[in-house]
Amino acid sequence: MKKNATRYLALSLLVTGAITLGGCGGGSGGNSNLNPTSYSVGGAITGLGDLTGLVLANGSDTLQVPANATSFTMPTSVANGQPYDLTVKIHPTALYCSVVSGSGTVNGANVTSITVSCEAGSESVLHYFAGGATDGADPDGGLIQASDGNLYGVTYGGGANCCGALFKITPDGTETVLHYFTGGSTDGLSPVGSLIEASDGNFYGVTDEGGTSNNGVVFKITPTGTESVLYSFDGGTTDGANPVGSLIQASDGSFYGVTRLGGTSGYGVLFKITPGGTETVLHSFAGGTANDGATPIGPLIQGSDGNLYGVTYEGGASYDGVAFKSTLSGAESVLYSFHGGTTDGANPAGGLIQASDGNFYGVTQYGGPNGGAVGAGVVFKMTPDGTESVLYLFKGGTSDGAWPGGALIVGSDGNFYGTTYASGASGYGVVFKVTPDGAESVLYSFAGRTTDGANPVGGLIQASDGSLYGMTAEGGSNNQGTIFEFN
Repeated sequence: MKKNATRYLALSLLVTGAITLGGCGGGSGGNSNLNPTSYSVGGAITGLGDLTGLVLANGSDTLQVPANATSFTMPTSVANGQPYDLTVKIHPTALYCSVVSGSGTVNGANVTSITVSCEAGSESVLHYFAGGATDGADPDGGLIQASDGNLYGVTYGGGANCCGALFKITPDGTETVLHYFTGGSTDGLSPVGSLIEASDGNFYGVTDEGGTSNNGVVFKITPTGTESVLYSFDGGTTDGANPVGSLIQASDGSFYGVTRLGGTSGYGVLFKITPGGTETVLHSFAGGTANDGATPIGPLIQGSDGNLYGVTYEGGASYDGVAFKSTLSGAESVLYSFHGGTTDGANPAGGLIQASDGNFYGVTQYGGPNGGAVGAGVVFKMTPDGTESVLYLFKGGTSDGAWPGGALIVGSDGNFYGTTYASGASGYGVVFKVTPDGAESVLYSFAGRTTDGANPVGGLIQASDGSLYGMTAEGGSNNQGTIFEFN
């Protein structure tokens, strides 16, 4: 992690005030403007280009810097003889900005000598998972940033019982395991996906196995690490089995999610669970000739129209997966069936996002003309009525990623960001950017082995400091995965 005190994650952004110039009397004719008592603080900016998102701070005084800026002046002036200390509060997406000559004391003149220099972002490892009895191993999902500013996540394996772990990590890389899963009939085994922080301040998630029927559980954990099982899945034809992805807390206060197996046809279910632990199967995926999805992969999102949206890994007209919509009461319909081949994606992964244009965006693990028989995957766009178009076809090889996974995110600059599990310069996956019109660029190729992560999973988050954070399933000093930062 780059050593800069201002890189700590902020919980909120203070609104900047107006420039205030003070004055004093004593001049001829009483003109107080001849002897100002406060002066402006500013300087030059290099390397920002057309990116937005840069926020500068001098104490509590903040400035949102516009794109293409080459100079800046902080909104609030500083009294003569008082110190100033300019820092970068938030970095633009995929850029790292540093401050030169940013501190000093105002000495009877405007400060114009500060330089803010921005350069292409770089990756650093925050934590190497150690596995064994004292740490998690092999993460299989993404991170969240909680209201306390820290990052939280789960690992599929590792821990005192080899059943996975739930951890917290501070922005400077200090990791604490809050809970080791024990499996058996009383706890979950092998947590997957990402946590959510619910309206009650607690965290909720799912495990792939464990619980009374060993078909996985929904769990709740307090910020201090007290965990309880909210619901154990029964499987069979009447309930789901093996939940995947993440839960969402919808506008009605209940939690919604999917399982990859179980239900009437054995192809998984869409379920609802109340905060008190009452579970209801809303839809059993039919797959096959019914032109329904099979094996939902999650997570769900609640669209701007109040409905739930998601994807299944298989099923549909070509059995290459579908995008679907469901009401909160479980009326489900297929919006689009992927058909793979050289012109479309196959096997969507990581769920959907809804962008500010109202359309949905996502990735498929396979499909497209590149990457061998199965294809290297695509980025796609889908309108609310189900009209799909491919934005980008991954090429694989050493110059591009292959097999994207995890949901996309929209960065503060309006572009889409994500990761691929494989390919890139060393074959261990990449961090990529795609513009809304489909221009893709590889920002980083993972190096693997002992010094870097390999095979990123679960997608990315952009934290309140502007940095991108994620996890890799493998690589690192113990080959048990890593937590990384990109900026």
